[in-house]
This record gives sequence, C-alpha cells and structure tokens, in this order.
Amino acid sequence: MTAEPAGRVPRDLLLRHLSTWVPAALRQARRATFVQAYQGPPGATADAALRAVADHPELVTGRHLTVVTVTSSGAEADPTGLPAAVTAHLLPGGPELLPVAVTAAAAANAPLLCHLDLAGGPLPGPAVWRASTAGRPAELLVVGAASSAELRPVLTTAGFPLVSVVELVPGGGVGQVDGGTAYPVAFATGSGKRIEAFKEALWEVGPAGWGLRAADDPQTTAVPGPEPDTAVAGQEPDHGLATLRDRLYAHLVECGSRTVAELRSFTVTGTVHRAADANRALAGLLAADQVQRRPADGRLAGDVEITPTAPAAGGRTPSTA
Repeated sequence: MTAEPAGRVPRDLLLRHLSTWVPAALRQARRATFVQAYQGPPGATADAALRAVADHPELVTGRHLTVVTVTSSGAEADPTGLPAAVTAHLLPGGPELLPVAVTAAAAANAPLLCHLDLAGGPLPGPAVWRASTAGRPAELLVVGAASSAELRPVLTTAGFPLVSVVELVPGGGVGQVDGGTAYPVAFATGSGKRIEAFKEALWEVGPAGWGLRAADDPQTTAVPGPEPDTAVAGQEPDHGLATLRDRLYAHLVECGSRTVAELRSFTVTGTVHRAADANRALAGLLAADQVQRRPADGRLAGDVEITPTAPAAGGRTPSTA
C-alpha cells in the first residue's frame, strides 16, 4: 500500500467526517459514542481525532461524548486536556476488540460512529460488524482493508441499509490508472444525509494525482475535486460526469424507471460520485433526450420519475460527453 499521498487520506477523511458527525449526533441525543480502532500504529490519526471531537459548541451542559480508542500503542491518543463533556478511554488491542469497546462505552441505542483502520489486513469477524450497528443511529467508516470485494456484502449483512465502497487509486484523470495498489474506503449508515456527507468529505480530501474508483466497477475512475489550471473560466469542471451519465443510463435501462431520489441514492452508494452530481448528470441526459421525465416540467425534485428513451443501434445510447 502506497504511503503517500494515500497515507494522509484516512486521517483527513476521518477528521472531516467527525466535523459533521459530532454536531449531528449531539443535536439528536444527549450522549453519543465514537470508537476508533487501529490494526497497526495509528500515527497521528488517533490523537488528532480525539482533539477534533472536543472542539464543538454542541458539547455543552447536558451533552456528553464518549471516545474509545483501541490501539496497540495507546500513548498515541493522549486523553489529557479534554473538556468535561468528553470521556476518553484507551483500550489495548485491535479492531477485533470493537465489541468490547462498544459494550464498555454503553454505546447501544444512542448515536454511534465506529472507525476501523485495518492497515491492509483481513476483515475482522462477524461480531465486529454486529457491534458497529449497536447505535441508534449507527455509522461505520472502514479504511485500509486488504481488498474491497467483501466489504459491501459484509456491511449489508451486518444490517446497514446504505453502503458505499470506493477505492483510491493512483493515476491521472478519468479512466487513467497507473497500476498501483488501490486503497479501499467504505462507509455504512442508515441515513441518506449522512452517506451524502461522507461522499462530500471524500471528494474534499482526495489528494491530487489520485482518482476514485467504484469498487464494483473497476474500469471507471473519477478525479475528486478540481484539477488545478485545467478549469475553463465560467464553466463548472466535469469531474467524470460523462461516466456518471453512462452509469445512470445503464441503470435506468436495467430497471425501467426510477425517481430522482432513487437515482441520487444509487449514485452515492454505487458510484464514486456525490448526490448533487446525479442531478447534473440527469440534466445532461434530459438535454440529450436520452431520458424522459414525469412530470415534464418543473424542478428536478426527488419524486420526479425518470425513464430511458429507446437505446441507439447496438443497444446503448452514446455518451453525452
């Protein structure tokens, strides 16, 4: 696994996700739990996450956040200097101890975010995944698995309704991969808003020179974020929307019709793109008469039904790129 630039992505992604999860969790409930577990040395990530959760105005009287760090080197997550509303525990071990951490923190039936850094190792056993679903609601971020192939079925079987599995791959622009090792990233939740927040965070922290690839579609990649010095004045960057248009059209041909809300959900769970990108891609398909909408006029709201038009000769409508 390449150390740089992929090595900083787990930390940056976790910190960015925590910046939205902590406020959302503490607005929803009086207590919440964050469990982070590392298969190998966490470097600066564990302590950075511990510091990040403590810096939120939602941590007021009557609100409480418990943080459990599971790592073989607990000194890398120093609990000193935290506000009274944050309780931190250090537990020696690895991700296999997640059930113990969740139980010790009394995390059931309150907002729970679990973060597992597998450091290129195999997936842990079923008890770990079951424990990660104990929260109400529950979210799970998994980075650094040896392979992305098993992540979606494992997380779905554990009970997460919404799962996104992507790979960070070395390469240039769309469709270009240099053959280096892919870095799997997975997120599981029951909330459409939270999986959209994850995808936004992922696009924000993706390093230049790397691409995002859907784990179940290894032939496609998209560049996360703007490419420097390539944008045309007055035009929004494409960021692989031609690929997304093709994916949405193929999905519609297979399914017959879908609402905009369903297509947005498919986009965040089945592609590398964000929910907002789905609307942009659909606008392109509509402009090219590749799909039809019902009702025919008005805002492209979630309940608008989208149906594919007849495909061109050969069974596929050409891309609108």
